[in-house]
Amino acid sequence: MLAARQYRYSGRTVARCCGVVVGSSTDDTAAGSTATVWYGVQAAELNTLVRANDPLKAHVRLRSALVLNDRGEIVARGIDLRDFDQFGAPADNHYLLTPID
Repeated sequence: MLAARQYRYSGRTVARCCGVVVGSSTDDTAAGSTATVWYGVQAAELNTLVRANDPLKAHVRLRSALVLNDRGEIVARGIDLRDFDQFGAPADNHYLLTPID
């Protein structure tokens, strides 16, 4: 499952393990940064890799991937569109992404 977009590395976050790189990227839209995983030269948005039946999929937008371990688990930062801070903006949260077979 790879998104068909061109990505530019944002320079904010990079974690590497086992030939895989995670971080954030931007494209030419005004959507801002998105959590991204690179397998060699192939990039994929982490949001597109979340299972369709995950209860948070419709509400959470992952903005950056922070940590990757040797089990393939990723800690990502994102926003839950149902959760707002004291200024009325979507609140930042952290999410643990676990690979499944």
